[in-house]
Order: sequence, then C-alpha cells, then structure tokens
Amino acid sequence: MGEAGYRMDKAAVTRIENGERGISLDEAFAFASVLSAVPAQLFTPPGNEDVCLTENVAVNGAGMRAWLQYGDAFVAQSGDLPEELVRDRALEAMAVYALALVDAKRNEDKAGIQDAYRALERTILAERERREAAERDKEDS
Repeated sequence: MGEAGYRMDKAAVTRIENGERGISLDEAFAFASVLSAVPAQLFTPPGNEDVCLTENVAVNGAGMRAWLQYGDAFVAQSGDLPEELVRDRALEAMAVYALALVDAKRNEDKAGIQDAYRALERTILAERERREAAERDKEDS
C-alpha cells in the first residue's frame, strides 16, 4: 500500500488480512486500486450468497453487485422522459453494462460476467422495442 502512495504500515495490513481489523471505505478503495480489482466485485461474494446490509435487510450477491455497479435508481426505461433523454440513457446504460462486463471478465468473475451480459441484453432488447414502437407510432400518425 505504501508503494502505491497510501499510508498503511505492514502490521495494519496483516491485522486486516487476519480479520483482526476492519477497513474504512477509503482503505477499501485503496486496496481495490492496488489490487487492480473492481470495487463492486471486491465488496460482494462471487456467487449468489446473501449479503446482510442490516439486521433486517439482505440481498443476494447478484443484487448487491447490481446495486454497487448501477445503483437502485439506474433505470433505462422511458416513463415520462423526453425521447432524446431516453435514447441517451439507454446508450449510457449499454456503456455502463459493457464496462461492467469488461471488468468482470478481467477479474474472471463468472457471476459478474453473467450479470453484465443479462443487463446488456435486457437494455438492448428494451431499446429495440422502444424504437420499433416509436416507428409504429410515427407511421400511424
């Protein structure tokens, strides 16, 4: 960590590795950077095991990765949004999912790869359907 420019002595790293010391969010990101790891992959289990967010709330690994990668509010659906914003959000979603796929492949995370493929496929299909519906509406007008 020190060589990468983050102040942390070897004893602290050893205590972290042995589970004797927790880490701050800043330290977690520093570890991710030093290890060339994707934070969303680093903070979640590799499969679909449950992750406890609180005593009363748990999500599975795929749900946790999606939340960390895309956020709860990351939705590329139209609703009441203007056409250009819907199109831009769909393209943004495809780019985000493609980057997530590259990161998961780089880290050989099979669950992350599957999640990213599925998210990318859903977004492409939804955008295709949206464009086809817009064309039909235009023809009907």
